[in-house]
Amino acid sequence: MAPTPRAAAHLIAANCAHHHHWTMELLPTEYAQRMGYTTSDFTILAARRKARAEAANDEQEPIHLSYIFFWGFAFSVLVVLGLVWVAAAYETGDAMPWTAERRMTPDETFGVIRNGVTAAAALGVGVTLFFSYRRQQTSERTLNYTAKTQRLAVEAQSLAEERLRIESLDTLRKRYLDIATLLNSATDFNRITALHALESLIISWRQAGDDREASACLGLLLSTMRLSRSEASAAATEFLRTAQSIVERHMQIAAGQLSWGELSFDATRCISKTGLRNWVIDGGDIVASPRNEGPVGASGVTLLAGSVRLSDYLPDSLENDSVNTLERISVQGGRLNIVSTSENPVTAFVKCKFTGGTVVVSSTRPGANRKFSFESSEFSGGVIQISPTKPTSVLFLNCHFTAPPMGGFALKRRADRKFSFVRCTAIDGEGNEVTVDSELDLFRIFFPGSTGREPDA
Repeated sequence: MAPTPRAAAHLIAANCAHHHHWTMELLPTEYAQRMGYTTSDFTILAARRKARAEAANDEQEPIHLSYIFFWGFAFSVLVVLGLVWVAAAYETGDAMPWTAERRMTPDETFGVIRNGVTAAAALGVGVTLFFSYRRQQTSERTLNYTAKTQRLAVEAQSLAEERLRIESLDTLRKRYLDIATLLNSATDFNRITALHALESLIISWRQAGDDREASACLGLLLSTMRLSRSEASAAATEFLRTAQSIVERHMQIAAGQLSWGELSFDATRCISKTGLRNWVIDGGDIVASPRNEGPVGASGVTLLAGSVRLSDYLPDSLENDSVNTLERISVQGGRLNIVSTSENPVTAFVKCKFTGGTVVVSSTRPGANRKFSFESSEFSGGVIQISPTKPTSVLFLNCHFTAPPMGGFALKRRADRKFSFVRCTAIDGEGNEVTVDSELDLFRIFFPGSTGREPDA
C-alpha cells in the first residue's frame, strides 16, 4: 500500500538528511516509485512544498499597534521640541537659548512656540504623505500575495483535476478490455450482458468528450453483430436483436443530446430488413448495408450534417424483385449516397423533404439501367445528383417544388434520360401555384427566359 503524502514527505526528508546534496525537487523519480509513491503524487507534493515556501517568504510579521502609537507620539514630541529650540536659538542668537544673556519677552516666547508648532504641522503633512505611500505599497504587496496564492491554488487544482482525468480514462480503458473478454465468452448471458455494458461505456466516452474512443467502442458492437449474423441459434437471434435495439435507440436521440448520429462508424451488413428507422444524423460519417440479402431501406431518417452511404445487397436472383425504398426522410444538410449493386436498380423516394445538402444516387455497375421515382415529395433546396452514364428514368409523382430539384443543373433533355412529371406543382416567382408537366416547365418557372438547356454551374 502506498504511503500517505505526509508519511512520504517524512521518508523523503529522512533520506535527504543522509544525502545533503539532494533536495525534495531533485529526488529521482525511481526513488519515489520505489517507495510506492506514484509520479503524479510526487509532482503534486513538490508543488505544494514550493507554494508553502513562497508563501513563507512573502509573509512578514506585522508591527503591533501600541508600538506604532508610542514611537509615533515620542517622535512627534521630539520634533516639536526640536523646532521650538531652533526658533528660540534664532531669536536669541545663541545655540543655547535657555542660558543666553538676552531673555525673550513673553510675546517672543509665544511666537517661537507658535512657529515651532506650525513647522511641526507642515512636517507632519509630509510624514503623512510618506506613510500613505507606504500604506499603498503594503496594499499592493498584499494584493500581489493574494493573487500569487490564488494562482498557486489554481495550479494545484489543475494538477489534481488532470490526475483524476487520467485515472478516469484508465478506468474506461480497463472497462473496454473487460467487456471484450465477456463478448468472447461461451455463455450467451455473458455476451448479452457485455452488450449493455458496451452501451454504457460508449455513453461514458461521449460524456468525457472523446468521440474517437466512443466510435471505436461502437465499432466493436457492430463487429459482434457481423460475426453473429451467420449463426442460426435462438441465442444468436436474441443477441442480434439486442444489439440492433441498442443502436437504434441511440440513433433516434435528437441532435445535441449525445446522439450516436454524431459518431462515425461502419454498419456494413448490420442493418435489419426494416432499414434505418428514425435515425438522426448530425455530423457522423456512416456506411450501412443490410445484414441479409436484399434491398436497403430507410424510414423517418433526418440528415442534418455529415454523410451517409447506404448500399443494398442484391444478388442476381433478387434483381427483378427488389426496390430500394426511402420513406419520409428529411435531408437538411450533409450528403446522402444511395448505391445499388444490381444490374437494373430501382430506387424510390416516398414522402421525402429535400431542403438542403446533397443526395447522390449511383450504381456499382456502369451499364445499369436505373429507375428512380419521387412520390409525394417536397423540394425546397439542396442538390440531387444522378449518374449520367447509362439510360435513366426519373418519375416525379405528386411532388411540390419551391426550388428546382438537382439544383437545376441536371434536368437537360438527353436521349439516355427520361423525366416524367405527374400531378406536380410549383410556386412561381409571383407566389402562384402552377402545374408542372415537364422539365421545361421547371426551367421556365425557376429560370425565366431559359431555352431548356442546362444552365451553367
